[in-house]
Amino acid sequence: MGLKNGRMGFWVSPAGIDASGETGRMVLNSDYGHLQIHATGSATVTGTADPARPNYYYYSDYVVSFADLGYRPLVMIGNAAANDRGASIPSALMMWQAATYQIATEVRSNGLTIDVPETYATDSQIIAWVVFKNRVYD
Repeated sequence: MGLKNGRMGFWVSPAGIDASGETGRMVLNSDYGHLQIHATGSATVTGTADPARPNYYYYSDYVVSFADLGYRPLVMIGNAAANDRGASIPSALMMWQAATYQIATEVRSNGLTIDVPETYATDSQIIAWVVFKNRVYD
């Protein structure tokens, strides 16, 4: 998932084929309607120190708006410490946070509310989202 020849998309190639190339031999290709992207974005959010627990930071919910699809779409949410190279899906913070770490998200036909989870030892994080045109549920 990412930028390929100037367009954002999601590509999965068969074994031995480089998905970043233009071979046309993809198992999954967002150019052809399998996973069409409706909206993408990222933001850096800053936490507030928890006075009861040193080195813990908590965050306000983050609200994302996009053009109304008329149904709840498939979304992918990820995050990382703000000093990392960028947010990853799934979350890079899951690798070093508690095993119960998760990003809760309310999905609407025209937006998301991301419950940004608390972190340990980093006071800011990058959150990222990809909204697909695919319908997940009503």
